[in-house]
Amino acid sequence: MGQISADAVLRYRDRSWWLGAFGVLEVLLGLFLAALIPLLLLAQAAVDDEARPSGYVLQGVLIYGLLGATFIWLGIGSFRCRRWARSLLLALAWNWLAAGATGLLIGGFLLPKLLESVPEGAKGIVTGVIGIFAAIFLGVPVVLIAFYRSDDVRATCEARDPGPSWVATVPVPVLMGSIWCGVAALGAVSMGFMSNSVLPFFGLLLSGAPGLAANLLLACAWGYSAVGLLRLRPAAWWLATSLLAGMTVSVAVTFSRVDLAEMYGLMGYGEQVIAQTQALGSSVLWWSALALVPVVGYFLWLRRYFVYCGGNRP
Repeated sequence: MGQISADAVLRYRDRSWWLGAFGVLEVLLGLFLAALIPLLLLAQAAVDDEARPSGYVLQGVLIYGLLGATFIWLGIGSFRCRRWARSLLLALAWNWLAAGATGLLIGGFLLPKLLESVPEGAKGIVTGVIGIFAAIFLGVPVVLIAFYRSDDVRATCEARDPGPSWVATVPVPVLMGSIWCGVAALGAVSMGFMSNSVLPFFGLLLSGAPGLAANLLLACAWGYSAVGLLRLRPAAWWLATSLLAGMTVSVAVTFSRVDLAEMYGLMGYGEQVIAQTQALGSSVLWWSALALVPVVGYFLWLRRYFVYCGGNRP
């Protein structure tokens, strides 16, 4: 990742106060996410939810716990004007925006069918909730991107943290890919220990011990890719891109042959949840497969960052 000129650093407007303010807000967001964990456990204890698969609450605890710790860590880094925090927050915000835009696009196509099963008086509430999600998944990352990509913010971090940064040589687009692979690794681990370890595999549904083994193998591959991308290793890019392409084909083939009710039943969901999901039809499955296509395209675009380092990277 290139450095700005020394002259630009001397002429920048100090944004350390704003970096501190954003850092405090990010720490508060992390604490809020962590506070959701006991609420989730209390809600589960109060409701005997047999419609959800085993490990459902554990997955929620894992997600909120990791997100909370991440925002607290990055918030502290922003407060201290650390260069690595700026780079990681920028990469995280871009991933956040991409995921939010994709989710809202898919939700927009599925919304008409979803509203058909919602009582008339609750449709306004559903619309309001969607608006809140749009603000969270589009508005917040846009603000973070606009702030952390500012030349003044970058120069402030360069001046306040002049020493070598562990992500200084990693372009932000590659950081985005590494974060994506890291999330995929965590997702594979969580799926391996919940929902009967169900994994779509080229027309089949792996479950039980085979599903657990396959999910853990995927987690290792994604984890290697995440670390390897940070080190700009071409082998990691090849592995990540191949995994994504294979996963896209696997999901498409499986969803063309497997009934949604069969998959959700194998995962341990109750009849009520299965009926609600079936009301959306097979489109939800195809959208899940199509959502991977732009991710594959993005990783193919990332190749430019690995062509020139193939000769001097292990």
